[in-house]
Amino acid sequence: LAMTFSHGDYARIEAIADRDGIAARLYDRALAYHPDPRAFLGRAILHQKAGAFGDAAKLLERALSHFPQNEALNVCQGINFINLNQPQEAIAVLRNFPDAPQAAASLAACYKALGNSAEADRFARRHRDLTDGGG
Repeated sequence: LAMTFSHGDYARIEAIADRDGIAARLYDRALAYHPDPRAFLGRAILHQKAGAFGDAAKLLERALSHFPQNEALNVCQGINFINLNQPQEAIAVLRNFPDAPQAAASLAACYKALGNSAEADRFARRHRDLTDGGG
């Protein structure tokens, strides 16, 4: 239900005030009962939207202690590291998911930021392959 307020049908209804706040409370309530990867992901994205990347990093670390192989949580953490200007940490997380289009695009950005144009180009091509149906 929380994703409906942050990413789904209700997220597009302007008449509903504080959609992100409602979603945050629902994610927090869900996580108080049981670890759930979708609740962790949704709540982390809300932290990121608010620019609270430190809070998102802490939450994602907790999430990954429960779901270490979850692609979406790992990619979200990688993107969070990019936002924290920590490209090496992002690479360490994202390189484990080479078939995820967002991971490939983010890896290209990390390598570009680090001045490694060969790896940046390689992952940019990988991203194109994955999103054009060739991967």
